Amino acid sequence: ADRGADRGADRGADRGADWGADWRVAWYRTLSRLAAGDPEAARSGFSDVYDLYPGEAAPKLALAVCAELTQRHAEAVTHYERVWRTDRSYLGAAFGLARAWLATGERDAAVSVLAEVPPGSSHHADALRAAIHARLDARRPGDVTRADLLDASSRFDRLAADGRDDPVLAAQILQAGLDWVR
Repeated sequence: ADRGADRGADRGADRGADWGADWRVAWYRTLSRLAAGDPEAARSGFSDVYDLYPGEAAPKLALAVCAELTQRHAEAVTHYERVWRTDRSYLGAAFGLARAWLATGERDAAVSVLAEVPPGSSHHADALRAAIHARLDARRPGDVTRADLLDASSRFDRLAADGRDDPVLAAQILQAGLDWVR
């Protein structure tokens, strides 16, 4: 889309009458709208696909992304949660759900979702890092609690035990602890 492919997709999709009632025409047209930076228009198109296939994860995830991009965080929570609660193989839904929970101020809910990423997953370390950030980032020093620090440290220890520790993340945890002590 960055190279103008969205214009080609729109031109092809405009001939949709030639292609019959294939849902994929609407899907790709809508993807091109999203890629072009129009999540509101994309939301409408993805909603049409969702109406055709309400049980499918892809339109739910697409609606969640559009909701997130248009600052409809409660709606994003609803869509991401439907996918994550139905099929745990959609790890992007867990991370999206955590972002949406954070946007609504629900840090504990975000951390809880990230804790559900299975330890055997290749994204488990990313989930641990994201949970640490959820506990500590964008907070005033007085808002971080002892429990937040202990939780962040525990998650960091699990990263270190797997050889995936991060000195910058360690410094952030230590800085948050120092700020807490002050």
